[in-house]
Amino acid sequence: LNINECVFLCFRYLASGDSYKSIGYSYRTGDQTVAKIVNEVSIPIWRNMQQLYLPQPTREMWISIASFIDARSMGRFSDGSIFSSSQLGRKLDKGTLQLPPPADLPSFEHALPYVFVGDEVFPLMPNLMRPYPRRRVMGSYENKVFNYWLSRATQNTLVLRLIPCSETI
Repeated sequence: LNINECVFLCFRYLASGDSYKSIGYSYRTGDQTVAKIVNEVSIPIWRNMQQLYLPQPTREMWISIASFIDARSMGRFSDGSIFSSSQLGRKLDKGTLQLPPPADLPSFEHALPYVFVGDEVFPLMPNLMRPYPRRRVMGSYENKVFNYWLSRATQNTLVLRLIPCSETI
């Protein structure tokens, strides 16, 4: 395939979500060839476009964008382990995400930190809230209420959401 066909093949894959095999049929090539082309074309696109369209967030950007990250995975890999090994997870763990400093909220005496809200599979971190495990909810009305309100923050299929928080677990 010539360079134009490779670029079109890559864009078709990125835009359609079709499988490598399906795209391979259209271009009369194997699925492994499609995978190689997509990888080879995606790398220079990422290198040239990343800083413009997806720069490293600053504290101001974290505040201005309600940053939503869907860190769920499909298949045999654990969502929590994928998150922990991701660049986002590592930076959150090391405290290098440039999150905004704690903010003052009405009705609270002290500034409250910004936190991500996740589900049970995510690790507990200073800036990552997660629900109490089921065994800790049984017989504890406070924990059950906490989990209810925390689950409200993750509705609409969002797994992690940056919010100012009144308490980190």
